[in-house]
Amino acid sequence: SKQMNFEATQRTIATALAQEMVERMRSNPAGLPSYVGGGAVTYFGATAPAAPNPACTQAAPCPEPANLAAYDLYQWHQSAIGVTDQRNGTDTGGLVEPTLCVSGPAGQTTGEFTIAVAWRGKDPQADNNPSTCGSGNYEAGFRRVVELELHIFNPPLI
Repeated sequence: SKQMNFEATQRTIATALAQEMVERMRSNPAGLPSYVGGGAVTYFGATAPAAPNPACTQAAPCPEPANLAAYDLYQWHQSAIGVTDQRNGTDTGGLVEPTLCVSGPAGQTTGEFTIAVAWRGKDPQADNNPSTCGSGNYEAGFRRVVELELHIFNPPLI
């Protein structure tokens, strides 16, 4: 029961993280090429993205859509590893070994995009998820994935 509750909590966190990135991308359509990167995918495993430069704050908003995208990706990774929730200086609110993936048309401000969040589960299960996010990063059967697909029109349809 305790283990199933932990798995459910991890899935809830992953779903919230994926939805968070969907909303960040929708609110910054001019920055979409910066979310995806030149290779049609942005992937963060154990290595964190660099902190955005210049740093964006509420008092000093990001000067360009690309800066906002870098800020969003950095904050997304920080949330995934649990930096936003700490106990005695230890990150506690994130996922176990998260992998974050954003894919879509490289260099485009419109099109179909996929947001995926993978993490390490507690017990092995059949991995029938066709997503490639986190593939090869986890022992057989331990990969868990939440994936959202979205289509962004720029300019938006009314």
